[in-house]
Amino acid sequence: MDPNIYYFLAGVLILIGQLLLCFQVKHIWIRLIPAILFFAAAVVFFILMFVLEGWDIVGCLVLMILSAAALGVCALGWGIWAVVAIIRKRKNKQ
Repeated sequence: MDPNIYYFLAGVLILIGQLLLCFQVKHIWIRLIPAILFFAAAVVFFILMFVLEGWDIVGCLVLMILSAAALGVCALGWGIWAVVAIIRKRKNKQ
């Protein structure tokens, strides 16, 4: 089995979770929790790249890239939610 399928499945699960939060929760701070966590993880791994030595830097780089990719998936979820909200708003005006 291809190991990349796990990254794809993780991305799909993150997207589904973010969309559920965006469409079901009214408080913006609760909706932002996944994005804040992935951003914080990416920043921590970025800082650790300059603190650690040797091959640990490569591990932190990989984890930073994965955290940034998860943050991008969260941004995609927010974008989908925004487009749906605009479409709903236009339908209600007509």
